[in-house]
Amino acid sequence: MHIESMAKEELFAQDACFPDCLVDAERLFGLPDLDYDEWFMPGDISDWDTFDCESNAREFIEHLDNPWDPNNPDGITVRQFIYWRCDWKARNNVTDTAFDEDLQLWRTLLPTCRIPPSLHVCRKILQQRPLWKLQWHICPCHKHAWPPLHPDLWRLPSHMPDGACPTDYVCPKCQAPRFTEHVRTNKRHELQPSLVCWYFGLEEALIHSNFSDPDFVECLGRDRTYDAANTHPGSPEFQRLNHKLGGQLTVEAPAGTGVPYLNSYVSLGFDFGQVFHFSERSTGVLVARYEDLDPKTRAKIQHQRVLMLIPLLKKANGTTCEPPKLDGFFLPVLWDFQRLGPELSSDIPNEELGPLSLPRHEIGQGTTVRAAIRDAEGKIRRGLAFVHHIILMGIFADSPARCKLSGHLSLNAFLGCMLCGFNGVYAQNGVRWAGYSDPVHIHSGVLQGEGLLKQMVLDDDFLKFSSSEQRERARTVDASKAQAQEEGLQFDDSCVGVRGTNMFASMLWYVDYYRLFIVPFSHAFSRGVLRDFVLHVTETPNVLKKKNQAVQVKENEPLSSTPKVLPKEHTLTQAQRTEVTACGTSLTLTQDFSRGFRDMLGKKKSWTIEEWMRGLDPLLSLLFVNNVPDSVKKAYGHLRRFGAFHSQVHEHTNTEDGQVQRDVELQSARTDLLEYGKMCEKVFCVGLLKPNLYMLICALTYQARAMGDTVNYMELWVERMIQLVKRKAFWTFLAFLFGHDVDARGSRPDHLPVPRSERPL
Repeated sequence: MHIESMAKEELFAQDACFPDCLVDAERLFGLPDLDYDEWFMPGDISDWDTFDCESNAREFIEHLDNPWDPNNPDGITVRQFIYWRCDWKARNNVTDTAFDEDLQLWRTLLPTCRIPPSLHVCRKILQQRPLWKLQWHICPCHKHAWPPLHPDLWRLPSHMPDGACPTDYVCPKCQAPRFTEHVRTNKRHELQPSLVCWYFGLEEALIHSNFSDPDFVECLGRDRTYDAANTHPGSPEFQRLNHKLGGQLTVEAPAGTGVPYLNSYVSLGFDFGQVFHFSERSTGVLVARYEDLDPKTRAKIQHQRVLMLIPLLKKANGTTCEPPKLDGFFLPVLWDFQRLGPELSSDIPNEELGPLSLPRHEIGQGTTVRAAIRDAEGKIRRGLAFVHHIILMGIFADSPARCKLSGHLSLNAFLGCMLCGFNGVYAQNGVRWAGYSDPVHIHSGVLQGEGLLKQMVLDDDFLKFSSSEQRERARTVDASKAQAQEEGLQFDDSCVGVRGTNMFASMLWYVDYYRLFIVPFSHAFSRGVLRDFVLHVTETPNVLKKKNQAVQVKENEPLSSTPKVLPKEHTLTQAQRTEVTACGTSLTLTQDFSRGFRDMLGKKKSWTIEEWMRGLDPLLSLLFVNNVPDSVKKAYGHLRRFGAFHSQVHEHTNTEDGQVQRDVELQSARTDLLEYGKMCEKVFCVGLLKPNLYMLICALTYQARAMGDTVNYMELWVERMIQLVKRKAFWTFLAFLFGHDVDARGSRPDHLPVPRSERPL
């Protein structure tokens, strides 16, 4: 298996690695002494000769901090002008050709000013890293990753260059070659790496670019409220993490640095997105953001970064697929988290760092930053240099992506829960999760036993795994797989529930296996439980009739007392459907709701997560007042109370009384969802007993108790970053494909096709 043609991903990677100049146009004037050298993506000056830098680029470098207009010594500098125009390009998705034409217009209107002639020269002036410096090569064994290597040293088939290090071309773990030879359609032979990804770097893409923004610096670390139990700084998880790190999270920064604390915590987000509409498969996108900010600043997209792109794989038969394993792709990220992370104390054994870890002396070095701060006059200045460390707080990912990252089985497996030993049951051609009202036989996993019956919530103390038990379970699977491989056998990991060691928990010694992956509340509840419920109770009689005819009840099948199809008395009649539709069309929304209300019965299957979240309390409540059966009203009331509780901020002090009150409210919300689960198991049908419902009951309350309010951990920012990647890739590819430009406002030319995300409803 080798990598698919990388032209499409390279187009976006080339555009994405263009440095984001986080300074607005109005900040660029009147700052002749501004020094950006340590803030933006660093480059290697020795590469200039290697890449044949133009002589006119050197000329601009010599005058980089001089006035762009020789006749106006008080004007902006050449550096400020270049940052201004590059910021305009990045924010408006301007194509390279349009940017060149813009520079030519400036040169024509202002012939005496020092204005670069092209984007290529600007990139040389800014010392932008070439694309090959972002391309990491991954060994198929996923135990080694090679840093970027100049294509001249590997593109054409040849022997290993004289003096080259053998490990640059052969994996030190499995002895597999780094490159394999392929024959192109034009009969040309070339070498290709087995697996590649484009990694922009934590230090360059996330840390230095954010610390160059004074708005970001002004908010970093200033929203910590240690006495509020509903926030992360006041949560037990923050206290555990700070204690594990020896108090490094609360070390105050010296005066003049511009920040209150030396170290901060960040989060990652990962998902697969169909970046290109003509591709059937998805591209993996890794994103990151600082969590040590107030909610408003944290949600701004200019403070969030794309860290990595993982392209599709091309099989020997020509088809494409997502990478079945991701461990190797995240090695560069994990090495950066080790190097830039907290200082390593001597009492941490090597076993807690994992076999693929960096040497101990390289862990916890941090990075030196000089933050952009505003002085008393409002001008931007550099703060004092300090060593900054970042700590991984958690990972946002939906269920499929989380399973690949964590090494756990899918939620559709019998042992799909990553937090406990409860198992699903096979009913109606699929794995269902029951046990809300009646105990379930534990027939799989390490907790299985003859005649062992356990029930949700009541038996949590028996079912839940601790963090140490999770790690030991993963190590056992790794050892069993290694032994089976030596004996030429195949190990069945479905009997344990995990596929092996979680790379993040293995290499980052301070994370809690139990709290590493954030419960995707928006996906699980809004797009999962709530959507499934509405789809079932609004089914038409004809659809229910077809489902009843298609049901095949097997002998001794579990959940025999649960209806196989939703009974007719729990669905809407035709008159009720007509009344619900009339109520929906009569709704008039304010501008606060963004897009207008779409017919719940006719458009319900295409509703987005935002529409389900928005419709839970103010909209669906209006439709379900008097128009539905009592059982549906009762079930919807449970869902509404549960969803509304976890979508709001609940202020509780970090006192004994505050913790008791918080636990009471959390248990009340959990009881609402548990009662809904009992109704699904006894009154409704098997089709509603899906993994999302079980995951919310099993994990969400424990997460909220340990980390603070659920509303602080919504994963929609990851989806928004995926949309950003799609927009950039769409316009970049169209400009390449059709030879046309997108105008300066980023609008679509009339003759180009409309992307699905922009088509009218």
